[in-house]
Amino acid sequence: MTYEGDEDRGGPSKFYQSKTNWAFSSTGHFLDDDRVQDSVIWSLLATISVAETVLYVDARVSPISLTYYGFCLVNGSYTVNLHFAEIMFNDGKNYSSLGRRIFDIYIQGKLEQKDFNIADEAGGIGKAIIKNYTAVVTHGTLEIRLYWAGKGTTGIPIRGVYGPLISAISVNKLDYVSPPKHTKRISAGVVVGIVAAVAFAIILLLGTLWWRGFLNRKDNMGQAMVVNSGYMAPEYAMRGYLTDKADVYSFGIVALEIVSGRSITSYRTHENCVYLLDWALVLKAKGNLMELVDPKLGADFNKIEAMVMINVVLLCANTSPAVRPAMSSVVSMLEARTVTELSLVPDPDASYEEMNLKTMMIELQKSFDTDSSDGQIQSMSEY
Repeated sequence: MTYEGDEDRGGPSKFYQSKTNWAFSSTGHFLDDDRVQDSVIWSLLATISVAETVLYVDARVSPISLTYYGFCLVNGSYTVNLHFAEIMFNDGKNYSSLGRRIFDIYIQGKLEQKDFNIADEAGGIGKAIIKNYTAVVTHGTLEIRLYWAGKGTTGIPIRGVYGPLISAISVNKLDYVSPPKHTKRISAGVVVGIVAAVAFAIILLLGTLWWRGFLNRKDNMGQAMVVNSGYMAPEYAMRGYLTDKADVYSFGIVALEIVSGRSITSYRTHENCVYLLDWALVLKAKGNLMELVDPKLGADFNKIEAMVMINVVLLCANTSPAVRPAMSSVVSMLEARTVTELSLVPDPDASYEEMNLKTMMIELQKSFDTDSSDGQIQSMSEY
């Protein structure tokens, strides 16, 4: 394992960030220090009795708090290994061997060990010990904090020997799996096979949709009708032009499905009427709109109400948005209150100038007066 050196000289209050996504923060000042002023890196004084001596030759110290951060970590569980060795005390039978260093260890803000004493835990001065902790990273950041709470000695063997001390840190993700050294390259034949299989699946899917009638089909005007565009207003489906009458058209199509008992997208009849609305216009031209009513109803329905519904459908489904009524007028029409702003759909071959709304309103009123004794539709005054 390769360790990166922590050689920043620090100071009374210091934050240092490396280029490899780790940082440390140190706070406090050694008062009446007999050592080199503001020295925060201590070199070996005692003899180290471990194989990896290089890790414990130097150590970072801090008067009060020493915090290390790891950045840009993958969320998950990690093993935190803290390497300690007491190298500032002498291992002998004299006064200088009476020093005690005591501090607390926090991982991710949680107190993991209180009153930690390196020499006691390691079994003596100059002996190394590795403390292992499990940390959970949830926001990509790991925090390791060592804090001196004022316990232990402060002037043995010299003044200023107290506070947290650490030699090295290593962090490993628990569920990390090293990538294989040698990876097989996919052969060209396998790549071609995969591409061919995907292409075949796409073609099969498109063929199925076409057979079911969900893909493009053309009406007798030669214009493509895209998938699910049966409910879209022509000006939006063909040119992407959205008007305030687009919803009126959609309402008309839904109403046509209700009155006829047929689906707008799955309707099929002879070659001149591949679209349910086409059939409605043909029946209008023949003067036989009642044939549009759902045959499942038999004779058990109100013909006047059915004709009102069909007329509303033809008004709302007009190809010209300017001719379609407002929804408020449609509601009034269906409630048999007024037909002031409604007009029947003109013949497909008629020009815009021939769309005489007043004439068509009179024609519509005549259809309402067919059964005046019913009393469901109010008469409209003549112009």
